Amino acid sequence: MLRSLRKVASGFLAGLMLLSASAMAENVPNDVPLQQIAAEAGADNYYQEAIETEIYNYKLVRNLPTTFTQDTWEAYCSLANGLMDLDAENLADVQKKMVDDAVAAREALVQSQPLEESIWYIWGEDIATIEEDPSSLEFTVDAYDNADFVPFLTPYLLENQEEAKGNLIIIAGGGYSERNNSGEGWPIAQRFGELGFNCYVLQRRVAPYAPEDIWMDLQRAIRYIRYHAEDYGLGGMDCLAAVGFSGGGGTICGQIYNLYGEIQPTKYDQDYVPDEVDQVNADLDVALIMYGASANGNLGVIDETIALYADYAADDLLPVMEVEGLDAGSYATDNPNPPAMFFGIGENDTLIGHNNHYMADQFRGKVLIEEHTFAGVGHGFGVGTQENNTEYWIDMAARFMLMATGGMEKQEVTLDVEVPEQYTKMQEFDYTMPFGDVHITCAMNEAEDAFYLYFTAFDDLQILEGVIEEGEPIVTFDRSGFMAGDAQNFLNQINPDAWVQR
Repeated sequence: MLRSLRKVASGFLAGLMLLSASAMAENVPNDVPLQQIAAEAGADNYYQEAIETEIYNYKLVRNLPTTFTQDTWEAYCSLANGLMDLDAENLADVQKKMVDDAVAAREALVQSQPLEESIWYIWGEDIATIEEDPSSLEFTVDAYDNADFVPFLTPYLLENQEEAKGNLIIIAGGGYSERNNSGEGWPIAQRFGELGFNCYVLQRRVAPYAPEDIWMDLQRAIRYIRYHAEDYGLGGMDCLAAVGFSGGGGTICGQIYNLYGEIQPTKYDQDYVPDEVDQVNADLDVALIMYGASANGNLGVIDETIALYADYAADDLLPVMEVEGLDAGSYATDNPNPPAMFFGIGENDTLIGHNNHYMADQFRGKVLIEEHTFAGVGHGFGVGTQENNTEYWIDMAARFMLMATGGMEKQEVTLDVEVPEQYTKMQEFDYTMPFGDVHITCAMNEAEDAFYLYFTAFDDLQILEGVIEEGEPIVTFDRSGFMAGDAQNFLNQINPDAWVQR
């Protein structure tokens, strides 16, 4: 099974060095539980039955791009999507043809992989849920999933796991009511895969499930990957990260605030029986929160966003939060091991607002934090666009993950320095600058009234030379032009007993 899992195929991810779906389609069993139309063609209730059946099938198939060949999957999803708004009792001929075309496209679906090899179900026999009676949840035609939906991961694995730089869980946006996989799921996996990361698109529960259920899905996904890493031969496990968009970002924040470390799903479902997977640590190494709802331990979004979810969850699960006058103290968690955090949001995002900053302020100084506000951009830019600087965010985020987890290949600047002969004694020391630590070599003349300092900063060689008059340095040469003001601080680090003669 491991070999098959490493060959997760999709036309979307042809660049990930995976097997072609068309080649795998031969002799693949059709094990996706698609429904068949019960009514006979021409029966009075045929189109009613056909629409209901294909809506069910569509909600199932659209989550499975790697299970079917790309062309048949795209054809069916494109046609079946149009059935969602049809009134079966008042169909024009052109609408009946839409139904017939969707049925034909479903019958033409070609499965490229067995279902169990294209997706990973993250839960065992029991699924934690905050609802006392999950069977009472109402799944209308407008609900994103069918009532029998079970959360899972769609893995996109590199062929050579020794080259994997890290592992990234992807949580598409859509609030807590849907999953925008087409814009913030599959394409994100493709881009990060090209940069050397194993990717897993999380098919989390959404409305009518509660936010707590959704947070528990992410917690379980983190644990599932860690627990099965050796089974699947996963590389890059020093970096387990998650990227969330909009409501997906809110999902990450809910997990960070409420379901970190060793906390069990029993926090919200006392009847749930934890298994071996639940014993694994649930801390993320890195969180990439892209225009995400990220305030307190609840949903943490602004009032306007709350209104979008009002039809899908009880009011007590989606508290209205006053944004005006909010400060970092409003965000409280006992999480002792929060992940490094990367934030990205558009300058003109009026849906989420800029409450990301409050979360960043809470953790600033405790973990590595990086924030980006993109000029002239609103909500929901996905992989980014060449029209603005959002096209660079994925490259920046990938670099941030490596930086945060120690996986960045450091390119040291060669210090090819010829210290003038008059400087006869030397010593080395470390000094912390606002931008980071530097290693300084200091040379002085015998009278100790002239100095020569050199070090690397900003990936460039820095040289300071000068004289000391009345105990104060006067810089006569500054290679970069902006280090002279630090000369006194550097010289203060000198140990009079540490000189070494050249």
